[in-house]
Amino acid sequence: MLDSPSGSAMAGAHGPWRGMRAVLLALSAVLLPGAVAMASENPGEPREVSIFSPPPIVYEAPSPLITNIPNRAPRSLNGNWNVVIDKLGLGERGLFGDGYYANAKQVSGMELIEYSFDERQQLQVPGDWNTQRERLFFYDGSVWYQRNFEAQPQRDERYFLHFGGANFTTTVYLNGSVLGQHKGGYTPFNFEVTELLEEGSNDLVVRVDNTLDRSSVPTMRTDWWQYGGLTRDVSLVSVPDTFVRQFHVWLAEPGAGVIRGWAQVDGAKPGTKSYSRSRN
Repeated sequence: MLDSPSGSAMAGAHGPWRGMRAVLLALSAVLLPGAVAMASENPGEPREVSIFSPPPIVYEAPSPLITNIPNRAPRSLNGNWNVVIDKLGLGERGLFGDGYYANAKQVSGMELIEYSFDERQQLQVPGDWNTQRERLFFYDGSVWYQRNFEAQPQRDERYFLHFGGANFTTTVYLNGSVLGQHKGGYTPFNFEVTELLEEGSNDLVVRVDNTLDRSSVPTMRTDWWQYGGLTRDVSLVSVPDTFVRQFHVWLAEPGAGVIRGWAQVDGAKPGTKSYSRSRN
């Protein structure tokens, strides 16, 4: 029986494919056990197992919360922020180098930079993105916010970036360094930036992702609108080296005429004494 031309062509096509397949199988045999071992380190924690995906990034939690912000003379960072829409979620790592948090700029025109924070695309802070742009009304994903602000750090002072609320997962970067991540759309949070704050211009980048999953509150199925964005005030707060972070005062008993309270002091030097006091 004579081979047909199509049969010969198919045989020739399968030859290189068999060789490539053998290489891929050999590569998987070497790399996959390592990936499986890495995923089994924490059996109770779901992990993606893939020889092609990098491990997930682990972010620091926010600093302990500072209260009574309006009475600490905060500096408002509200206003128009530059934004980049990141539906594919590429900005966390970037395609050609650092992620969007680096806020890279074109110098020669040949740099491989696939994003740009320019003033032609902005959103108002505080505010959700759903009602500010028609095309973002149903948007579900990440938006990167960016703005510059001036600072003159002083000795014996500590500085915090305070967020009144952002929906839902918020990752904060200052001058190209990651500060950490907060999850939850209706609770305030802050990060200390004393060591990263620079004299002069500072570059603040915030990634907000309103995507929900099975572990979030609310979960993926919910009966209210899933807003996204920096929905409450953003401010820079300065405090002394040692300061009262939180406090609470209350009546000990109704009609007793006794007031009690507690105060949480941050930055107290070793040997500092603490005491409590009730007052009639």
